[in-house]
Amino acid sequence: MLTNAAYLGWGWRRLLHGRGATLSEVAIESWEVSPAQETDGRPAVFPDGALDRIRGLSPWRDWQVEKALIDGATAHHHPTRAFV
Repeated sequence: MLTNAAYLGWGWRRLLHGRGATLSEVAIESWEVSPAQETDGRPAVFPDGALDRIRGLSPWRDWQVEKALIDGATAHHHPTRAFV
């Protein structure tokens, strides 16, 4: 329970005071350093039957995302922005 104490404190502070301002809200100036890009991924290399032995996935991904990474689908990268 001690590991959740800091998180609960953060939740109470956010509940009482509202959310904090984001970086884009407090920045005086911002610009795009690098534009958005789409890159083609390479398909994964694995031995025959390896995908049949998968027992579980990461809790942050589902099978559709994993399948896209395995097949080498196109990745969409957001632009890089700088803030002052």
